[in-house]
Amino acid sequence: MFARVMREAGLSAVLGSGLVARSLRDVGASVETASDADYARALPRLEARLKTYLDPEQVARISATLRAGLAQKAAR
Repeated sequence: MFARVMREAGLSAVLGSGLVARSLRDVGASVETASDADYARALPRLEARLKTYLDPEQVARISATLRAGLAQKAAR
């Protein structure tokens, strides 16, 4: 889900995956083993990193999409 959203934001696969991986590492998780809870904890870190590359409106839209996706998965 995160990779898809990064692509839709116009970020390259390498940049987007790197941003996600570093954000997960910040919270003690890795891409290979991250749970939905890890992604939720990493989201504020990812948002901060995205602000370097995207305007605030894009970051807000991406954050809302990711939060909704995580909430939807949690409701299953």
